[in-house]
Amino acid sequence: PKMALTLGIGAVFMSVGGLLHFSRKGVFQKQRMMKYMDTTTLGDAARELWEAEGLRPSKYVEFYGYTDCKKPVERRGTSEKVVAHLETTYRKEREVTKHSRTEQPITHHSEKQVASSLREGDGLLFRDVNAQAFDIATQKIKEEIEQRRKELSGFGSVLSRSKYLNEIKDMEWELSMRSKCNTTTKTDPKHVSIRDLMVDDGSTFEKPEANVVVTVNSNNDNNKAAPQITVEGYRTVHMKVPLGKQVYCLGKLTLDKVSCELTFGRDPDKPFVVQYGTEQDVLERYEMSHRIFTAGMYTSLALGSACIVSGTYNLCKPQPPPPPPGPPPILD
Repeated sequence: PKMALTLGIGAVFMSVGGLLHFSRKGVFQKQRMMKYMDTTTLGDAARELWEAEGLRPSKYVEFYGYTDCKKPVERRGTSEKVVAHLETTYRKEREVTKHSRTEQPITHHSEKQVASSLREGDGLLFRDVNAQAFDIATQKIKEEIEQRRKELSGFGSVLSRSKYLNEIKDMEWELSMRSKCNTTTKTDPKHVSIRDLMVDDGSTFEKPEANVVVTVNSNNDNNKAAPQITVEGYRTVHMKVPLGKQVYCLGKLTLDKVSCELTFGRDPDKPFVVQYGTEQDVLERYEMSHRIFTAGMYTSLALGSACIVSGTYNLCKPQPPPPPPGPPPILD
């Protein structure tokens, strides 16, 4: 039995090492893709998608955005507008029992979740951090077209006028394409979870008006004193998805040419990242996770190998011969 237990523990360690290896591999692929990709803007990406074939072309992109929402909600108790707000209430209890031998009271504090309330707005959006630069570039093209139209009257040569008109037509075409480009994208709720973007917003604690004592296990077969649970208060933890917080995004951007809307989601064959901060911030977090997974993987594999080798050795080791039988019993 001991050898079988040793082999079983070794198999568990090897399985944990394998899981850590896959987690480590996933983090490494994200790091490599982040370093390989060039950051773009939603406007420029949408401009490329408009020239692509099909009604719903897509493109794998890396961009920065701000959290936004069509209809934000108010954080409960304040006038602050947020994308989503989560309240989780815990009941803080004090349980007093008696030691089975010494009969001394033992106090144990614990918290139990009693309620959770999520309020979210109408759809999570990512607004391009460089939307203003895209709009400025579009405005410059518009001003350039107006300026060239004024200069067109000064050309006497038909050839020069024709060349100038062709340049104006090209600029007008570019202006019409950019005017259809959206600098805000929707998020696919199947891939981008509101709860994954929640940040801590503090907590509050309320004491009850009077101590509430609840007696449990009143039908005690051993006639022992039942433990008493006193409710000390209620702690409410607040979490929120703020408006205008910068996020780093790496994933698939899809354009619907009918509605002119962009949707950001996951590419099944490539890494997917949505995290707060800059690219460097995210890379540092992944680097720390990579180190932890690597250390855990090698430790688990080493312990698993040691257990398997030890169990196999003891299993294959020749067993000592059984003791010789004793003398036969003497019959009266």
